[in-house]
Amino acid sequence: MYSDHARSASVRGAFLSSTGSSSIGGEVKLGTRGVNRVATSPRVARSATTSIAGGNDVSDAAANSTVMPRPTSTSTKRRTRGTSPGVRNARRTVEKLSDGKPNKANYGFAWEINNVNGHRVIEHGGAWQGFTTYIARYVDDRLTVVALTNLDSGHSNPKKITSGVAAIYNPALKPPEEKPIEDKEPHVTQMLRDVLRETADGKAKQERFTEELQKRLFPDELQELGPALKEFGELKGLELMERSEEGERRNYRYRAKYPNLTLMISIGLTKDDKIAKLNFSEE
Repeated sequence: MYSDHARSASVRGAFLSSTGSSSIGGEVKLGTRGVNRVATSPRVARSATTSIAGGNDVSDAAANSTVMPRPTSTSTKRRTRGTSPGVRNARRTVEKLSDGKPNKANYGFAWEINNVNGHRVIEHGGAWQGFTTYIARYVDDRLTVVALTNLDSGHSNPKKITSGVAAIYNPALKPPEEKPIEDKEPHVTQMLRDVLRETADGKAKQERFTEELQKRLFPDELQELGPALKEFGELKGLELMERSEEGERRNYRYRAKYPNLTLMISIGLTKDDKIAKLNFSEE
């Protein structure tokens, strides 16, 4: 076992997985192997050998790095030896899910495939105990930006670093500012505020969630998330960014502003206002 400090840090890191997001009731489930819990410092990372919810039970050493993120022009002689054309194309293609439905995560073969102002970007993030990384390949601009940090995902945003550096290199790569939309259901926004506050206080109400989600989350998962939300501090603002419907489920995406952190929170509600999905990601 390790210190309470490392334990708390691991809980904070549970919000953000190696892909920069973590979800409750989504494809990435808290407490499932493969979701990174990261400590707050390299020193803690060396001593922390087991995550509290089974995410990582490997003991290994960590190393500090002073490498600064910098843009590099991708060589015209790209190394493709050993990689088949099919694999290369798959990296740049958003595939459908196994059930034939659209892939809303824009995920290809181990990469997220997005675009910024019409410029294609193939990207992915990573995390380990006390460290986070991000790589963004702007294939139309022959530009690759890599960010390596010595901070956990609760204290760093390498994706924001890569997009910022890319925008300096080429202003056309600056992501457009996303603005909130009109909130016509303030009761849903208030419910999310209440859920976040109750969870932070260790008083999450089981009846707010669907039966399926109750089985996954209670009593352990939400109790473990409480200290993370508590550490973020007082919620300063909650803005509705997007609303959509999927069958009988309503989906909402919010921007949650904390004193030193901004999160994007997605919540899915059933027709009787039960929470069926709750996702967290960095802005």
